[in-house]
Amino acid sequence: MAAFDMADPNSVISPGGVGFDINCGVRLLRTNLTEKDVLPVREQLAQSLFDHIPVGVGSKGIIPMNAK
Repeated sequence: MAAFDMADPNSVISPGGVGFDINCGVRLLRTNLTEKDVLPVREQLAQSLFDHIPVGVGSKGIIPMNAK
């Protein structure tokens, strides 16, 4: 993710600033939830995202894959 000066009305958020070509687990999620909705469950939400989005180093993960 790349950071920009958000005071500039022409700023953007780039979810593919790094890792796009290797799909390194960087994800952009859009939701209609507000900060008020998320704050009470932020720890559980973070853990759930970590549990379900493949991340980390290595050749194995929770989603079985093969060369085909």
